[in-house]
Amino acid sequence: MAVYKRGHVWWYRFTWRAEAIRESTKQPNKRVAEQIEAAHKTSLAKGEVGIRDRKPVPTLRQFAEGDFRPFVASTFAAKIKTKAYYEYGVKSLLAYDKLANESIDAITSEKVAGFVAKRQQAGLQIASINRELQVLRRMFHLAQEWGKVEKVLPRVRMLSGERRRERVLGWEEEKRYLDEAAPLLHDVATILIDCGLRPEECFRLKWESVRDGSIEIQYGKTDNARRRIPMSQRVAAVLEMRIRDPRSEWVFPSPTRSGHMEPGTLKRQHRHACEGRQNELENAKREPGEPMKWNVELFRSTRFGTLASRGGRRTWILGRSLIWLVIATCRSPSATSIRRSRTPARRSNAREQL
Repeated sequence: MAVYKRGHVWWYRFTWRAEAIRESTKQPNKRVAEQIEAAHKTSLAKGEVGIRDRKPVPTLRQFAEGDFRPFVASTFAAKIKTKAYYEYGVKSLLAYDKLANESIDAITSEKVAGFVAKRQQAGLQIASINRELQVLRRMFHLAQEWGKVEKVLPRVRMLSGERRRERVLGWEEEKRYLDEAAPLLHDVATILIDCGLRPEECFRLKWESVRDGSIEIQYGKTDNARRRIPMSQRVAAVLEMRIRDPRSEWVFPSPTRSGHMEPGTLKRQHRHACEGRQNELENAKREPGEPMKWNVELFRSTRFGTLASRGGRRTWILGRSLIWLVIATCRSPSATSIRRSRTPARRSNAREQL
């Protein structure tokens, strides 16, 4: 061992690939200095043959704070609800210490099941737990993609039995809701039902997007959210009555940080409309834990049901069936040839049949 003493500490010197390496061990003991020199040579040899020391695997908390949250903040800066969805999911996961303080590659299916059991004890529904499990699954995928772990992480499975909202409002339900709604909620609900907008698209609607008898949506939840929607007569009447303050760019201005109304603005009004006098009988039929009779998200599916309804009838599955019918048609092998062979006149007849 080429170690030598300078002053009170030992140094080592050796040649690696025609390059002299000389460093201080900062140790007064010769035996320890020799061990440090040997460790340095071993490290260089491992690098030469492609062997790398195993990187320390971060805990779930370290990965969430240092990598995942900055990724969410930069990727979904323009999608407020998606960003809030991931942030809430991370917050719930980090509140469970047996997951948060564990190395990512040490998290097993049993520990995930413990998290699920705790959330169920807290009274959460299956749908809410599945949303948090989806966040954990996304974190696992990114950890593997970014090379934070060297082994395949366990598969995160969703719980079965999730309650779904596959229904639309009937004509009588819509009438009762609008009769009970406050003026602001009445205007918003009318636009949601007739135009099929997402709630956040309606909240941030600007006057410059209302033109030529249509509403233009510039961006939204998905890439296909940009679209032009014709206004019905009652939507046009609602917007005409709301032109009060020409200085505001928003159709629904509000004293919030964004300048327009937010979901919390209508929360109390929506609850009052759902539990109004005309709806007392329907609400009495709810089972324990069942959501309120009306949900704002139902207005969007109600729009599809209105377009495809016949003879004034609406079926609870109609909106969902219409969406899947379009998807199935686009995926069929003969869809391309059908679209190419269809003349403008036949396309017009097909629209009239809808």
